[in-house]
Amino acid sequence: MSSPKPLPFPPLKEVKVIRCDKLKKLPLDSNSAKERKIVIRGYREWWEQLQWENEATQNAFLPCFRSIDGVRY
Repeated sequence: MSSPKPLPFPPLKEVKVIRCDKLKKLPLDSNSAKERKIVIRGYREWWEQLQWENEATQNAFLPCFRSIDGVRY
């Protein structure tokens, strides 16, 4: 009997990451890049340090990123 497959990442519209420096990888891959309907908000420094499946996936999600640098929380 095989192990159950992990559930896919839920279809979120927006993800906001604040003060979460240990988050190094998002559960996004080339398959989820096809949709690209998500908005990802965070600090530019965090975004630039994310680890991606490959450069094509990173480039696919670049238009989805919105910097919150300068925004007070």
